[in-house]
Amino acid sequence: SLPETPPPRSELGLPDQAFVYACFNRTDKWSPDLFTCWLEILQAVPNAVLWLADFGSEISQTLRHKAQSAGVDPDRLIFLAKRSQVEFISVCRQADLFLDTFLYNGGATSVCAVQAGVPLLTCPGETFASRMGLSICHAAALESFVCESLASYQEQAIYWGTHLEELHQFTEQWHQQREQLPLFQPAIWVKALETQLMTLWQTK
Repeated sequence: SLPETPPPRSELGLPDQAFVYACFNRTDKWSPDLFTCWLEILQAVPNAVLWLADFGSEISQTLRHKAQSAGVDPDRLIFLAKRSQVEFISVCRQADLFLDTFLYNGGATSVCAVQAGVPLLTCPGETFASRMGLSICHAAALESFVCESLASYQEQAIYWGTHLEELHQFTEQWHQQREQLPLFQPAIWVKALETQLMTLWQTK
């Protein structure tokens, strides 16, 4: 089931009517090109904001300065203070779409986002760390949110940001099947892993 009702957007510093893109991954998982991509997404979706984790005032000020230099209102970058895991999952529900990072994807953070009922947009690379988002999306029936390139990632993010009603229709349908999806059936996954390990042991 979905987490408890989150606090209203106003208490989180979010505009009530904005499209909320969110990424709470550590800043060392970003690249300058990705942050430029995010700013271009904001430029293309005027009513959108970018919701990030707060890793200190110095980082926040630097990111806001870079946004302003790119012609994006720095107030459209909003920062979330650290929360407990239960609070975090609940708060995530106020986002509309989660944006994954490269070259190092979100792991537990992305699982929390999906557990909160928010789709994850990702673009896999060639390494394990850059393909976690792909695995999460595959296990959560979000294959259509896996992009083949940064350009495709940007295009799809802009599309959803300008088609909120369509996104809401998707998430409503997705929520109805979430409890039956592999990501939310850990006991079945553990049993399958045990079976594979026993097979390997018996045939070694």
